[in-house]
Order: sequence, then structure tokens, then C-alpha cells
Amino acid sequence: MNDISDLSSAIVIKSDQINAEDFLGGLTMDIVITGVEFKKGAQQPLSIHSNGRQPYKPCLTMIKALMEIWGKDGRLWIGRTLTLYRRTDVDFGKQK
Repeated sequence: MNDISDLSSAIVIKSDQINAEDFLGGLTMDIVITGVEFKKGAQQPLSIHSNGRQPYKPCLTMIKALMEIWGKDGRLWIGRTLTLYRRTDVDFGKQK
């Protein structure tokens, strides 16, 4: 039988990246890009690194937006600043 006396491990978020939970309560985060890593074929193919933080792994739509703004050469993204935040009114499929 499973021990259900402490369910806190059920809500542990992925600690290898910046998550939406990092922005609860309207917090924002400004990051200066120090590196960009591309893993072709991965579910989250792009990791954007900044000093002292877990990487930001943008969704495909955000990658397209960043490429539209800054171009497809990730080397040119280094030194640029991103402001990350959480929006609660965004739909993901049929979910809010």
C-alpha cells in the first residue's frame, strides 16, 4: 500500500528549468542571455541560459517569436535581455 501521509512530492516541479510557478503572484524575471543550446529532436529543443539561473526552455511558439525578433542565429541572442512572466489568461489547447 502507498504511504499517503505526505503528498508534497506530487507537486514537485521540474527543477532543470525556469517554470511558470516561479512567477506566482505576478513576479517577473529579467534575464541576460549568456548562452543558447540547441538539441535537435528534443521535446524542448532550445535552452536559453543566463547567469546563476536554471535555463529558460521556451515553447515552439515562443522560439518562433524570438526568431522573428532577433533572427535565427542564436549567437546574436547572447547579451540580449528577456523579461519573463506568467499570464493566467493563456489557453493551451482546451486548458486555461
